Amino acid sequence: MNSKEPDARIRIDKMLIEAGWKLPGWSKDEEINVKTEIKNDFGEADYVLLSSKENHLCTVEAKKTTLSPLVGKEQARDYADALKSRFVILSNGIYHYLWDLKQGNPFRVEKFPSQEELEMRMDTFNPPRDENERKKRINYLNLKTKGKEQLIINNMSKNITEINFKKGNYKYSI
Repeated sequence: MNSKEPDARIRIDKMLIEAGWKLPGWSKDEEINVKTEIKNDFGEADYVLLSSKENHLCTVEAKKTTLSPLVGKEQARDYADALKSRFVILSNGIYHYLWDLKQGNPFRVEKFPSQEELEMRMDTFNPPRDENERKKRINYLNLKTKGKEQLIINNMSKNITEINFKKGNYKYSI
């Protein structure tokens, strides 16, 4: 065990177990679905969570409890890319962030996802297949409703499919 974040690792181990992950030393060898301290081109990943097919599913980067888990964001991305993990969990044992590398930025979570939850996230990710499927992006700067009121929306770009203006009642479909 790396001595730089033992308090965080104790808490992370507990949270992984609570989410149903099977850690070495806590489960039978044939049930283990978490690898620890996995070497890769960029260093050593603290934890790697395996899918039900035993592929690398999620890389977990542990930081000291005194540091923000987000300080390890780029380090964890490098590990995940090298290990071909889709997801990253950044944690200092107190604050935790889940990051889907295909869908944006890390977001705060209160508990770690289970193997099933991460696999479900992978299965439900369905990006547009081509440009024709993307909704038009329209930048609305000024819209007037019969000269009575003015709606000003500065520097916003929204996917708006329908706008109905009725007597002072605005209806949006975004």
